[in-house]
This record gives sequence, C-alpha cells and structure tokens, in this order.
Amino acid sequence: MSLFKDSILISIMKILLISGSPRDGNSESILRKIKSLLDEKEIENELLLLREQNILKCQGCVEFCNHELKCKHNDDTAKLLEKFEQADRYIIATPTYFSMPPGLLKNFIDKLSIHYNRGTDFSGRKGAIITIGSGFKSTGFNAKCLEEFYRIFKIENVK
Repeated sequence: MSLFKDSILISIMKILLISGSPRDGNSESILRKIKSLLDEKEIENELLLLREQNILKCQGCVEFCNHELKCKHNDDTAKLLEKFEQADRYIIATPTYFSMPPGLLKNFIDKLSIHYNRGTDFSGRKGAIITIGSGFKSTGFNAKCLEEFYRIFKIENVK
C-alpha cells in the first residue's frame, strides 16, 4: 500500500509532516529530508514542529470542549486543528520515551479529540509513522500507540 496512489492525487493532496520531538533531533532531521524530497516533486507539504507550538496540556474539561467543540485554552490549538483537518496525508516522526511518544506529541493528540467530538470524517486519509529509539521493543510499542490514534480517527496507517 502506498501513501500516494497516483500522480493525479499527488498534485492535489497536502501532506502534514509532524515532528513530535521536543528538540531538534533525529525525528526532525528525517522529516526535513522527506520535506526536501516532497518539495523536489512539487508535492504540497508542511513541516509542523510541535516544539515550536504553544500547546498547553489538555485539562480534560470535556464539559467545555464536548459542547463548544473548541479548546478553552488560549494556545495554538485552533490553528493546529485547522492544519490537521486541511491535510490529506500525515507523516508523524517521533522519538521514543519509555516505549511511548513524548508528552508533547500526546498533548497534541489530546487536543485533536475536539475533531473526534465534532465527528470530523478523516476516512480516506492515510498516514505513516516513524518512531525513533534504541530497540524494536520500545519503538514498537510507541508505534502501536500512534497506530491506535490513526485507527480512532479512521486514518489508514500505511506501513
């Protein structure tokens, strides 16, 4: 299965490259290389460095976000929700911390629950996951966490 079906689709799709790392390290380096390759092929893409975003921790205030369908925090959530919704394809690259994604990426995913509450339809979209770490046991579980995120949002995980 391919992240890109054919050249016609490539010309109209937008790929969101998401770095879940709190620092400029391997995750970001890999995504910068992918971005360069996509740019060469003139495929619309955006590199989203979560470390440069103001993402406050989700407070679980479901009484507000479930009813208002927005986050009550004055952070970058609204902008990030829009970027995620506008993309057709996703590539998430992240380090592995204690076999899991870092808190920064988890905060981002928690904020995306607003899309879940809105009933935003992500079916038909595809995503890839790149986990970086020192061994398969740790990176494998990290990937499983992100695969579950894609499953919940009905985003096809391309391996």
